[in-house]
Amino acid sequence: MRRIALALMLLLSAAAAFEFLTPADVSSATRKTQPAERKKPSPEDVPFWTVDRGTRSGITRRDTFVIKDDAQWLALWQQHTQDTFPAPAAPHIDFNNEMVIAVFAGERNTTAYAVQIDRIRRSDGKLVVSVVEVNPGPKGGKEFDPSGTVEPYDMVRLAQSSLPVEFQGF
Repeated sequence: MRRIALALMLLLSAAAAFEFLTPADVSSATRKTQPAERKKPSPEDVPFWTVDRGTRSGITRRDTFVIKDDAQWLALWQQHTQDTFPAPAAPHIDFNNEMVIAVFAGERNTTAYAVQIDRIRRSDGKLVVSVVEVNPGPKGGKEFDPSGTVEPYDMVRLAQSSLPVEFQGF
Protein backbone atom coordinates (compact mmCIF):
# COMPACT_ATOMS: atom_id res chain seq x y z
CA MET A 1 0.00 0.00 0.00
CA ARG A 2 2.88 2.37 0.81
CA ARG A 3 4.44 1.72 -2.59
CA ILE A 4 1.21 2.64 -4.34
CA ALA A 5 0.82 5.80 -2.26
CA LEU A 6 4.46 6.78 -2.89
CA ALA A 7 4.17 6.10 -6.61
CA LEU A 8 0.97 8.15 -6.79
CA MET A 9 2.58 11.05 -4.91
CA LEU A 10 5.61 11.01 -7.22
CA LEU A 11 3.41 10.86 -10.30
CA LEU A 12 1.24 13.75 -9.13
CA SER A 13 4.30 15.80 -8.14
CA ALA A 14 5.90 15.27 -11.54
CA ALA A 15 2.68 16.12 -13.37
CA ALA A 16 2.11 19.25 -11.28
CA ALA A 17 5.70 20.40 -11.71
CA PHE A 18 5.60 19.81 -15.47
CA GLU A 19 2.37 21.77 -15.86
CA PHE A 20 4.13 24.92 -14.65
CA LEU A 21 7.34 24.49 -16.63
CA THR A 22 8.01 26.65 -19.61
CA PRO A 23 9.77 25.11 -22.61
CA ALA A 24 13.01 26.77 -21.49
CA ASP A 25 12.78 24.94 -18.15
CA VAL A 26 12.72 21.48 -19.65
CA SER A 27 16.46 20.79 -19.71
CA SER A 28 16.32 17.30 -21.22
CA ALA A 29 13.91 18.28 -23.98
CA THR A 30 14.67 19.48 -27.46
CA ARG A 31 12.84 22.29 -29.15
CA LYS A 32 11.40 21.86 -32.59
CA THR A 33 11.69 25.62 -32.98
CA GLN A 34 13.42 28.25 -30.89
CA PRO A 35 11.44 31.15 -29.43
CA ALA A 36 12.19 34.56 -30.84
CA GLU A 37 14.85 36.48 -28.94
CA ARG A 38 13.12 39.66 -27.73
CA LYS A 39 14.40 42.32 -25.43
CA LYS A 40 11.39 44.60 -25.88
CA PRO A 41 8.28 44.34 -28.02
CA SER A 42 8.59 45.61 -31.55
CA PRO A 43 5.87 47.64 -33.28
CA GLU A 44 4.94 44.49 -35.23
CA ASP A 45 4.27 42.45 -32.06
CA VAL A 46 0.63 41.79 -31.23
CA PRO A 47 -0.17 41.50 -27.51
CA PHE A 48 -2.00 38.33 -26.46
CA TRP A 49 -3.16 36.64 -23.25
CA THR A 50 -3.40 32.97 -22.36
CA VAL A 51 -6.95 31.60 -22.18
CA ASP A 52 -5.94 28.00 -21.41
CA ARG A 53 -2.79 25.91 -21.76
CA GLY A 54 -2.19 22.35 -20.72
CA THR A 55 -1.68 18.72 -21.60
CA ARG A 56 -5.17 17.19 -21.42
CA SER A 57 -7.65 17.81 -24.21
CA GLY A 58 -10.46 16.03 -25.98
CA ILE A 59 -8.85 17.20 -29.23
CA THR A 60 -6.41 14.41 -30.03
CA ARG A 61 -5.41 15.44 -33.56
CA ARG A 62 -2.76 17.99 -34.49
CA ASP A 63 -4.64 21.15 -35.48
CA THR A 64 -4.81 24.95 -35.36
CA PHE A 65 -7.85 27.17 -34.94
CA VAL A 66 -8.68 30.83 -35.44
CA ILE A 67 -11.92 31.53 -33.59
CA LYS A 68 -13.83 34.75 -34.28
CA ASP A 69 -17.31 34.18 -32.85
CA ASP A 70 -19.18 32.61 -29.93
CA ALA A 71 -20.54 29.65 -31.92
CA GLN A 72 -17.06 28.58 -33.07
CA TRP A 73 -15.67 29.12 -29.56
CA LEU A 74 -18.36 27.08 -27.81
CA ALA A 75 -18.00 24.23 -30.35
CA LEU A 76 -14.21 24.17 -29.87
CA TRP A 77 -14.51 24.35 -26.07
CA GLN A 78 -17.04 21.51 -26.02
CA GLN A 79 -14.76 19.30 -28.11
CA HIS A 80 -11.72 20.30 -26.00
CA THR A 81 -13.46 19.45 -22.68
CA GLN A 82 -15.42 16.39 -23.86
CA ASP A 83 -13.39 14.04 -21.64
CA THR A 84 -13.66 16.24 -18.53
CA PHE A 85 -16.44 15.68 -16.02
CA PRO A 86 -17.92 17.96 -15.10
CA ALA A 87 -16.84 20.03 -18.07
CA PRO A 88 -15.81 23.56 -17.09
CA ALA A 89 -17.66 26.48 -18.61
CA ALA A 90 -15.98 28.13 -21.56
CA PRO A 91 -14.03 31.24 -20.57
CA HIS A 92 -15.80 34.42 -21.66
CA ILE A 93 -14.35 36.05 -24.77
CA ASP A 94 -15.65 39.38 -26.08
CA PHE A 95 -15.77 38.53 -29.78
CA ASN A 96 -16.78 42.09 -30.65
CA ASN A 97 -13.22 43.06 -29.77
CA GLU A 98 -11.22 39.83 -29.45
CA MET A 99 -10.49 36.53 -31.15
CA VAL A 100 -8.89 33.25 -30.06
CA ILE A 101 -5.97 31.43 -31.63
CA ALA A 102 -5.46 27.82 -30.53
CA VAL A 103 -2.91 25.11 -31.27
CA PHE A 104 -3.33 21.43 -30.43
CA ALA A 105 -0.30 19.16 -30.77
CA GLY A 106 -2.32 15.94 -30.93
CA GLU A 107 -2.01 12.85 -28.76
CA ARG A 108 1.53 12.09 -27.60
CA ASN A 109 2.78 8.96 -25.86
CA THR A 110 4.60 10.64 -22.95
CA THR A 111 4.11 13.72 -20.80
CA ALA A 112 7.42 15.21 -21.95
CA TYR A 113 5.62 17.08 -24.75
CA ALA A 114 4.38 20.66 -24.58
CA VAL A 115 3.26 23.36 -27.00
CA GLN A 116 3.14 27.14 -26.55
CA ILE A 117 2.24 30.16 -28.64
CA ASP A 118 5.40 32.21 -28.18
CA ARG A 119 4.81 35.31 -30.28
CA ILE A 120 2.28 36.90 -32.61
CA ARG A 121 3.36 39.63 -34.99
CA ARG A 122 2.08 41.50 -38.04
CA SER A 123 4.14 40.78 -41.13
CA ASP A 124 3.42 41.23 -44.84
CA GLY A 125 -0.31 41.80 -44.31
CA LYS A 126 -0.89 38.78 -42.06
CA LEU A 127 -0.64 37.68 -38.43
CA VAL A 128 2.28 35.32 -37.93
CA VAL A 129 1.89 33.02 -34.92
CA SER A 130 5.17 31.54 -33.67
CA VAL A 131 4.66 28.21 -31.92
CA VAL A 132 7.24 26.43 -29.75
CA GLU A 133 7.01 22.69 -29.30
CA VAL A 134 8.92 20.73 -26.68
CA ASN A 135 9.66 17.15 -27.64
CA PRO A 136 11.20 14.40 -25.48
CA GLY A 137 14.93 14.53 -25.06
CA PRO A 138 17.37 11.65 -25.38
CA LYS A 139 15.65 9.68 -22.59
CA GLY A 140 12.39 9.73 -24.57
CA GLY A 141 10.56 11.67 -21.88
CA LYS A 142 10.71 8.76 -19.44
CA GLU A 143 11.99 11.07 -16.73
CA PHE A 144 8.47 12.52 -16.49
CA ASP A 145 5.92 9.71 -16.92
CA PRO A 146 6.51 6.87 -19.36
CA SER A 147 3.02 5.45 -18.92
CA GLY A 148 0.89 8.46 -19.79
CA THR A 149 -0.38 10.09 -22.93
CA VAL A 150 -1.02 13.79 -23.32
CA GLU A 151 -2.67 16.16 -25.76
CA PRO A 152 -0.69 19.43 -25.40
CA TYR A 153 -2.49 22.64 -26.34
CA ASP A 154 -2.35 26.42 -26.00
CA MET A 155 -5.19 28.92 -26.52
CA VAL A 156 -4.69 32.68 -26.48
CA ARG A 157 -6.89 35.71 -26.99
CA LEU A 158 -5.91 38.86 -28.83
CA ALA A 159 -7.52 41.86 -30.46
CA GLN A 160 -9.93 40.96 -33.27
CA SER A 161 -8.21 41.16 -36.68
CA SER A 162 -9.27 40.59 -40.26
CA LEU A 163 -5.72 39.67 -41.30
CA PRO A 164 -5.08 36.09 -42.42
CA VAL A 165 -3.21 33.95 -39.87
CA GLU A 166 -0.05 31.95 -40.60
CA PHE A 167 1.49 29.49 -38.11
CA GLN A 168 5.27 29.11 -37.89
CA GLY A 169 7.06 26.24 -36.20
CA PHE A 170 4.01 24.03 -36.14
